[in-house]
Amino acid sequence: MVNEADVRRIEGWRAGKLNFDKQPLRLAVEEFNRYTNRKVFLASADIGELPVSGVLEIGDVDSLILLLRESIGLSVEWSEKQVVVKSKWS
Repeated sequence: MVNEADVRRIEGWRAGKLNFDKQPLRLAVEEFNRYTNRKVFLASADIGELPVSGVLEIGDVDSLILLLRESIGLSVEWSEKQVVVKSKWS
């Protein structure tokens, strides 16, 4: 059975967007990484369990960084090749 959240995700994907609705950050990062060469890494398993909600264009690393820093309050270090996400307290 396909629920409403799955339908939104499928429709978003067709439009070039990734839709996350209270999804664990580790799963959102895993899905995001499928569509970009600039990979995102989580510095700890703890932050991977944080719920994340938002809509991002596929491969839009800058918007992902903004979401993680401003909406979730995580520390983000990035280069041309990768993005490392940490707790602000680590």
